[in-house]
Amino acid sequence: MTYHGYVENGRVVLDESTVLPEGARVCVVVDSSSDPKSPALQWLSENAVMNDVCPGDLADQHDHYLYGVPKKDR
Repeated sequence: MTYHGYVENGRVVLDESTVLPEGARVCVVVDSSSDPKSPALQWLSENAVMNDVCPGDLADQHDHYLYGVPKKDR
C-alpha cells in the first residue's frame, strides 16, 4: 500500500486517517520534486557562473558538444 503525507515537526503525518500496526516496518521515500525550498530553476540561478571553459553556444549546439554531431547552422 502507498500512503501520502508530509513532515511536521520532524514527524511524518499521513494525509489519510490510517492506523498502522505498532512496530510495522515502513519505507519513507522523499518526493524531492515537491520540495518548495529547492526547485531546480532556483538552484540553477543561484549556482550559475560565467567562465571561459564552457563554449558560448553550448545551449544551441549541445548535440555537437555531447555527441559530436556537426554543428547546426544558425
